[in-house]
Amino acid sequence: MVQSAKPVPPIWCPGCGDFGVLAALKKAALEQKVATHDLVLVGGIGCSGSIHNFLEVNGIHALHGRLLAQAVGVKLANPALTVVAAGGDGDGYA
Repeated sequence: MVQSAKPVPPIWCPGCGDFGVLAALKKAALEQKVATHDLVLVGGIGCSGSIHNFLEVNGIHALHGRLLAQAVGVKLANPALTVVAAGGDGDGYA
């Protein structure tokens, strides 16, 4: 299970929404009892791209606008994995 964040603290600006996203991802993974080796976080560009660095899980830092394509590719390659995509407007609308 996702039990603790890595010892490296996030470098996001105070008040950044990514703190809430990180906390929600951690809480959901714990509640759903998702094993760390079964969870893949795909992050886009910008601050959200580093979100997988702060949990003990597998992660991908996707290219601009390719976030969802890479997340779908991971899920198609291994349907047993839990795949979460975290990105900003540049990834969602590109």
